Amino acid sequence: MSLQLKLLAGGVIFALATILFAAFSHGTLVESRALSSDLYERGMHSLNRLQEAQRYASVLSDRYQRILSEVGGSTPAYSLGSAESLDVPMSDISAMLKEAADGTASPEVTKRIGDLLYPLSRLAASQGEVSLRLASRELARIASNLDVIVSEVRAEVTQTREQADRQFNGAATQTWIGLAIVVALGLAATGIMSWRVGRLVGDLRRQARRIARGDILHPIKRNDEREFAEVFDAIEVLQASCASLQERIGRQATTFDERLQNHENRFLAALNNMPQGLCMLDGGFNLLVYNDPFAAMFPNLKPGMSAREILGDKRFHTVLEPDATGEFVKEMPDGEVMRIKRRGMRDKGLLVTFENITAQHHASQRMEHLAGHDGLTELANRRRFCERLDEILALRGSAAQDIAVITLDVNDFKSVNDTFGHPVGDALLKAVGDRLRAVTGRRDVVARLGGDEFAVIQVGARQPEGGERLAAQIVAAMGEPFEINNRHIHSGVSLGAVPVPRRMVGTMGDADHVMQNCDLALYRAKAEGRSGYRIFEPSMREALNERRELERDLRLALENDELEIFYQPFVHADRQAVSGFEALLRWRHPRRGLVSPGVFIPLAEEIGLIEQIGVWALRTASAQAANWPGDLILSVNLSPVQFRSRTLVADVRQALARSGLSPRRLQLEVTESLFLDDGDNTLAILTDLRSDGMIISMDDFGTGYSSLGYLSRFPFDKIKIDQSFVRDMTLPENMAIVRAVIGLGRALKMPVIAEGIETVEQLRMLRAEGCREMQGFLFSRPRPAGDLPRILAEVQAFWASEREAAHSVARVAESG
Repeated sequence: MSLQLKLLAGGVIFALATILFAAFSHGTLVESRALSSDLYERGMHSLNRLQEAQRYASVLSDRYQRILSEVGGSTPAYSLGSAESLDVPMSDISAMLKEAADGTASPEVTKRIGDLLYPLSRLAASQGEVSLRLASRELARIASNLDVIVSEVRAEVTQTREQADRQFNGAATQTWIGLAIVVALGLAATGIMSWRVGRLVGDLRRQARRIARGDILHPIKRNDEREFAEVFDAIEVLQASCASLQERIGRQATTFDERLQNHENRFLAALNNMPQGLCMLDGGFNLLVYNDPFAAMFPNLKPGMSAREILGDKRFHTVLEPDATGEFVKEMPDGEVMRIKRRGMRDKGLLVTFENITAQHHASQRMEHLAGHDGLTELANRRRFCERLDEILALRGSAAQDIAVITLDVNDFKSVNDTFGHPVGDALLKAVGDRLRAVTGRRDVVARLGGDEFAVIQVGARQPEGGERLAAQIVAAMGEPFEINNRHIHSGVSLGAVPVPRRMVGTMGDADHVMQNCDLALYRAKAEGRSGYRIFEPSMREALNERRELERDLRLALENDELEIFYQPFVHADRQAVSGFEALLRWRHPRRGLVSPGVFIPLAEEIGLIEQIGVWALRTASAQAANWPGDLILSVNLSPVQFRSRTLVADVRQALARSGLSPRRLQLEVTESLFLDDGDNTLAILTDLRSDGMIISMDDFGTGYSSLGYLSRFPFDKIKIDQSFVRDMTLPENMAIVRAVIGLGRALKMPVIAEGIETVEQLRMLRAEGCREMQGFLFSRPRPAGDLPRILAEVQAFWASEREAAHSVARVAESG
């Protein structure tokens, strides 16, 4: 074959090879363009997901803001149901943001999208436990940030597309221009470049093969001929463009992998740091995802396990028992208590969270038990007792039952505490509760109402026989000594009972009314002697109403000027004259007439009026005594309750100062019961009063338990023999007591006064024993202040008649 033909054939072959190269290059460029288009589509997908997430965040924010405007100033908790009604829950918005982050190329934009996922996941995880206002504000901020990010991503996508188009168009233009030049030069210079064509074609063929194999970065071995430089330059430009695009794709792929890994690490960290266990099941109940707390709760379950394997775990099987999703509390087979939340997913899967609330559950049960039970004895408390009593009293018809309600107090419980200490007192209360349980029936209700008060509801026993029988059994059981800390403690109880036959259940009122009746019976039992019981009678409530009316009138007695002072004289037998007067309080009631002090003084002490009444009596009597002739003594009784007042000494001094009465003319009478509560404080008060010159007299001497002890601790100025001994001096034992008291007073140099003298015989017997001062009806009854001159005259007349009688006896004796 001629050289010309060879050159022509070589040119044709070169042209064909060039065309093939161009076609391959064009295919590579098309692939590059497709890759850039794919990047553009992914960017647009991210942009669309961001726009969609921004739109739903704005819609939710506006929706919550509108709810806020409708509810006014209140801030209710937001509801995930509001998002569900839009078919876009917050979890889908989070998914949109994650897809958008996966599609964007900018690390800064990706970071900003990741920053928005945290508040959004926090709102979704709060389960409605944040305020609606906070949810609206967070969503508005997220929507605003998304609006900025959308603009930036849109600019990024547009820039990427434009840059890829420019690179593609430039590379394509350069490729075709180079191709045209190569073809033209090859065809024109075939004849003169025949010896070069072979080497050039060989080089191009080898390079084309490398490019065909994808080795676009392999360096081209350039020919020394300058005519073919543009061909080599075009190939190098194409290689450079493809290499740049390949490098950029590689960088983006690496960035996307890193971001995906970071998101996965954050998700796993958040998942495993949840206090609750969490798992996700697909529609076939296959285990897909779980966290570390779940693995600790259910160590036998692993990801990828089938439904059969999962249901084989007995503890987890109980979780799937309820048909409906929602929140419920379940006790597991091993005794642990779980709070479980089940939520369905769109793909018919199930999201389940577990919280171990065993400790809280037990604490709640304990608190509920303590709310209705006494912490010391474990008996029902007052609230639970009254609730149960109300329930029983509310029964009607055939459901009604015979019951008896019993209340009881432990006798001398305060002295047990004071003597042995509170631990022993607490142990005694427990022992009382145990004995009550022992004597009552299974259906009966036993309660500690507080302090040393207990109560029982007897249910089902025939009444009133059953209630009275149980009351007697309780008194007998409590009468036995208690063995506490190696001590025998004898206590006993006082008890009041209200039997309620079935036919009367509907007429007894509520629990408070029945308990009042029990207390009335209990008070009567205490008044009649301890360690006994009384059954309620209607007359007890009548007496209570009478007492309440008397109490109400007594509160108005001072205001209405109904109180007055009566006086009874002290008579000195040697001087045969009045030595002083005892002030005795009287209440002249507008309807009842004169009310006995034995009735209203204890009532005044109980309701807290005795201090006010005592101050009035002291001031009134002192003012009246200041006008008496001579040095007559005023004797005033002080109640033990008055000694609890911190102002008693000041009140006495003030009364004397106002009236001008000398302290030496004031005699204060106290009883032995005064020393039972706080003897040291009482003695200190008496010492202060005596230091001012007042006379301190012990009243009712001999009726208490510690008279001699108190006489040794405090030097009383006078001793008064109780009238119970004087009235029956004919009895040898009483005469012995009177003689002993008079002798004791003589030994201690304490004057003795005898009260309750009603006969001349009593007067003469006392004078014979050495008693010099006396008081009684023989001389005068207590009378108003206006009768004092008459009393003085009557006493003088009495002694005159006594002297005359004595003279008559003497004359008869002389004449005989």
